[in-house]
Order: sequence, then structure tokens, then C-alpha cells
Amino acid sequence: SNTSNPPSFSTDHFQFDRTAITSGDQMIFGSSINSMLNNLTEYTFTAWYYPDNLNGRNTIFGVGHTTSNNVWGLFRVRDNGNAEYSVNDAGTAKGATFVSAAGSNDQWNFIAITVNSDGAATCRLNGTSYSPTYNSGSDVRKFSDLSFNTVTLGSFDRGSSGQFYDPFDGRIGQIRLYNKVLTNDEIDAIEDLGR
Repeated sequence: SNTSNPPSFSTDHFQFDRTAITSGDQMIFGSSINSMLNNLTEYTFTAWYYPDNLNGRNTIFGVGHTTSNNVWGLFRVRDNGNAEYSVNDAGTAKGATFVSAAGSNDQWNFIAITVNSDGAATCRLNGTSYSPTYNSGSDVRKFSDLSFNTVTLGSFDRGSSGQFYDPFDGRIGQIRLYNKVLTNDEIDAIEDLGR
């Protein structure tokens, strides 16, 4: 495992370490980023990832709590072929699933997930847009709705169930979190920058 300082902040986004994270090498960020995330009312998450094996649930980015199994939020891809933005607050899950948006093994994939101020979510994977299937209703909870105290890349903290829960099997790089909802053209321009 790795512990890292909070990411740098550019005009409109956080830029995480450019060095790719490999399997079993999760990064934990300091507490100052918690308040940054809790102040976001809308956001766009982007990342490059290379799954070695989409087996189970592979967390790219997560927030959690060191003593609670039921407070977490995350972006992940799964072996059922779906991408997820999953948020759980004291046992109440309210997130979104994007069917067939997990990307492919043994290649770099680019994903972008947006959440607007009303809780509506979208996903774009390798230049293709995917509509959400919501856990309940027509919106999702946001990080600002959660009382989390850890931020990780490559896993999430699920209290007594484990600090490195649902680890990512593969490599992750160029993770960004924007403080606004980006358009498809803006997302494609970030993808064009490459890893």
C-alpha cells in the first residue's frame, strides 16, 4: 500500500499522481481531501485503467470510513461487464449502473462519469456514451452526502471488512476529478491527451 499527499488542484480539477497504480498498490490520501470532496455539488471523474482480469468488483476510486462498513462511495468496473458509481450511506445504497461499460481486459480504457447537482449521472467509455440504471428513483447520492474519512485509489476502506476492499486488478493512471459536469466534447478532448 501507499500513502500519498492530496492531489494537486488545477483551475477546475484535482490531478492525481500520474504514475500508474498497479495491482495491490492502493493509494491512501490525507484527510484534507475529504473536505474538498464534501464541498463538491457536481463533478466529473475521469481515469485511464488497464484491467488484467475483470474478476469481481474492481474499484478505481473510493471514499470510505475506517470504522463503518456502510459508509462509502466509489467508481468501479465489474466482471459482469458493467461500470458502477455506487454510494452507500448507513446501509442505504443509491447509485447508478452503466450496462456494458466496463471496458476490456488487457488494454487501456478511458472512462468518464458525471454527476450533476440534481444527482443525474452519465458515463462515457472509450468515446461511447452509456445511460444509467439507477438503484432507486432517478438520481444518485453524492460524495457530499456521506460522512467518510478516507479516500483511496485502487480500492476503498470498508471499516472492519477491510481497508483495501474490492481492489483493482490491473493498472490505473491519469485520474482527474473535475468540479463541474463536462460535456462529451470536453471529455473526448481529455481522452485525446492520452495517458
